[in-house]
Amino acid sequence: MAEKQTPIFIVSAGRSGSTFLAKVISDHPALVCISDLFEPVGPTPYFDIKDEVTGCEFFRDILAVASTKPRLRYWRERDTKERLFVPEDENLISLFLSYTVPFVDQDVMGVYEECKAYFENRSPKTPADHFTDFCEWMKERYNGELWVERTGGSLPHTGKIINTWPNAKIIHSYRDGRECSISMHKYPFFRMYLKMEENPNLDEWDFDEMPPIEDIGRMWNNWVLHAQEAMKSLPDDQKRWISYENLMQNPEHELEKLIKYIMDKDGLSEQDHQWIERNVELVKPSTPKFKDLSFDEQSRLQAACAEGLKALNYK
Repeated sequence: MAEKQTPIFIVSAGRSGSTFLAKVISDHPALVCISDLFEPVGPTPYFDIKDEVTGCEFFRDILAVASTKPRLRYWRERDTKERLFVPEDENLISLFLSYTVPFVDQDVMGVYEECKAYFENRSPKTPADHFTDFCEWMKERYNGELWVERTGGSLPHTGKIINTWPNAKIIHSYRDGRECSISMHKYPFFRMYLKMEENPNLDEWDFDEMPPIEDIGRMWNNWVLHAQEAMKSLPDDQKRWISYENLMQNPEHELEKLIKYIMDKDGLSEQDHQWIERNVELVKPSTPKFKDLSFDEQSRLQAACAEGLKALNYK
């Protein structure tokens, strides 16, 4: 394997345009997107386990391990578009198989077996080192020049990502916290994350329970403040911000800035121009929902998001 690249991470709270960004990145011939491998809440072995493990252990117990109990329970009992692929063996239902691989390949189980074989006899390393090996493997597997990791909901891990990979480039993909919170409030897994912040060992939960919207706003607010504080330690050339609103309003300009930063170059190739042209056509801004809330809900959500909005320069 060639010399490893500088890690590139897009962190976001989820429901902030990062999935669109991941699809756009995957469309660039030089880039491979590693998507949705980090659980937003709870222990994350890639960062939290410091001891060395074998490649076989990494693949079996970390990369391809079955998803969390509350997520699996929801997937068993509800039809959902969240999963891109459903293995026949329920024990194989993981973020790796249900999100990461099908995001880039339709032959999900074929890629699974290839990856398993790659890690079978790998020497012991920390999970973080195995993780970068996996990203490099994916990059070579799909003939890319660079890999970019993007997980919707990775924002609360920003500090751990920076501590684990201090030379990494970090891109914070964000959106007006009021609109982001409204969207998160509608999605069961974000309501689940809220419960898991109170109880990391959550198992049973009411899928349809709707917490006050300001509780979601406070979760978003805390995630943003954590990420902003963590990114202060990075030199300017290792951090960037990209807002959903700017991306929707001026996609050509924002995508140009993004590709220049990711690929560390000043100009654009013909390939880059074609990529921008293709993806500008896919931009479909969502309609703002904040003004549709009652006055009381607006006031409570505004107060809950106030510090994060200020940190991201929203009025």
